Amino acid sequence: MSISYKIRRVEEKLKFSLRKRSILLRNPKEKPELPVFILGSGRSGNTLMRRGLVEHTGICIPPETYVLGKVIRWFLKYNDFGWEAVVDQVLDRFSESSDFNDTFGYSLDRLNKSLKINKNNERTLTSIIRSFYRHYGIQKNIDYSRWGDKTPLNVYSIGEIDLVFQSAYYIWLVRDPVDATASYLKSGIYTDLDKAVHRWINSN
Repeated sequence: MSISYKIRRVEEKLKFSLRKRSILLRNPKEKPELPVFILGSGRSGNTLMRRGLVEHTGICIPPETYVLGKVIRWFLKYNDFGWEAVVDQVLDRFSESSDFNDTFGYSLDRLNKSLKINKNNERTLTSIIRSFYRHYGIQKNIDYSRWGDKTPLNVYSIGEIDLVFQSAYYIWLVRDPVDATASYLKSGIYTDLDKAVHRWINSN
């Protein structure tokens, strides 16, 4: 079964689940978002690529967020929540990782309050996600023209991301599998060679 077929199947299922949505995934009348997603197996130069884009292209890319795919899947599953509850739940998922405070170093309370007073045509999942990344740029005083994400785990959520951001750009990094798996082991992310190898294979 090809990857493109799997992605089409995911898109079909997600579009079907959207038919009864009261809060939109995105506003079709809005100018399309042009985020940049750095993908591939971990230990493939994702952090180096992020650094280059941030320093030289004006793209705002925070450290790994880990949960973008989970956020989109949650939104598609629970269609009876009001706007304020959706804002709470989505931002809670972004901040739920154990190292969020150490990595990002700020609270999402102000962003939460500003999103809850959005106009009706701005009450979309896209607006929450976009605001999260732009909020990072504001907090870090980064002068940016676009935003992006460098979480390697997003390779498992391409169908969901493409459904929300249909004009997104993807940078897919492929590192030699021997070097990538050796880096996994050296960093301690994996202690078992077979698991490190399978992570590279599954990601690519």
